[in-house]
Amino acid sequence: MTNSAPIPLPPEEGQNPAARAAGDGSTADLIAKLRRHEHTPAIRSPRLAADQLRAQLALAAGNMHSFEWNVQTDVLTCDPELVSLFGIGPEEERCGARVLSTILPEDRPKVEAAISRATIGDQDYEMEFRVVLPGGSHRWIAGRGRVIERDEAGAPVRMMGVNWDITERKRADERIALMAREMNHRVKNNFAMIAALIRLVGSRMTDVRSFASFLRGQITALSDAHSLTLEYADEGRLGDVPLARIIEAGLTPWANGRVDLDLRTDLDPDIMVDGTRTTAFAMLLYELATNAAKYGALCAPGGRLDVTLDREGEGRAVLIWSETMPPGRRADLEAGEEAGFGEVLMRSSARILSAELERELREDGLTVRVLFPLAPA
Repeated sequence: MTNSAPIPLPPEEGQNPAARAAGDGSTADLIAKLRRHEHTPAIRSPRLAADQLRAQLALAAGNMHSFEWNVQTDVLTCDPELVSLFGIGPEEERCGARVLSTILPEDRPKVEAAISRATIGDQDYEMEFRVVLPGGSHRWIAGRGRVIERDEAGAPVRMMGVNWDITERKRADERIALMAREMNHRVKNNFAMIAALIRLVGSRMTDVRSFASFLRGQITALSDAHSLTLEYADEGRLGDVPLARIIEAGLTPWANGRVDLDLRTDLDPDIMVDGTRTTAFAMLLYELATNAAKYGALCAPGGRLDVTLDREGEGRAVLIWSETMPPGRRADLEAGEEAGFGEVLMRSSARILSAELERELREDGLTVRVLFPLAPA
């Protein structure tokens, strides 16, 4: 028979009663309480009952399940919920080897190493790992434990600890990590786009005020598109955005408070664009609205603007921007170097969108037709 010597518990006599009652909330404190329940004589029932209740409440609050593992016989003593956590049936043998067999093969070596550190050395066992359930799905489990008894030679005899399900937390972590990667990619793209705009504008504009005004407007458009993308983020992904929302955001600064503007929109709310194309659409619409405010239907009272968005055949959609000048006023949409630059920018945006852009200048206005694929090319 093995001569076992339990590891001494933290002293109780002389300890501050309030501190003893509260504990520190750690796994070590919980394990000490669990072991105290086993070895404390029943005569100390009031203190035992209070400690037992605290331990039970702590386990229940964290949805934790406790175990005791005899390291030398491999016998596992635990509640039914714990073996169910590992996907082990109620009639199956409860032993350490069976629990280890449920762990995902690529996670098993690090779990075995953590157990070795706890049993051979004096470290607590702490690990997070995945188990394979009977249906083939995975579950994330966290485990904490401590060797509470060794024999005279120092070999481990018993370990006590807890396990609990952390699958939802891990999924949330994965969603956050995925969104962070997408955000990093998006921010880099936006910086690259701003740098390209500076190079393009710098080669065509000599007026500092116009240069600053143009950049300010385009950066605002990028910011608005970015905000819309975040608004539709879901399950850790930067989601698809209704193109109608991008169009409305682009028109709002020019249309607000304009009683002299005849603005008509017919927008299909179900046409979505993925997050990689929101900025290109925002920049295209900003340029259309800016040119209309300077040279077209938005520059004088009585102008009319029609914007429609609809599906066009299989897998494509069309955006039609139609400006009509006020009666007696002729469109001047080719005026100035900024108008020429706007044309360059719109065609650059169209290329990003894999879109076909047609621009028709009429005596009384302008029609721009943008035909684009619903899915990115």
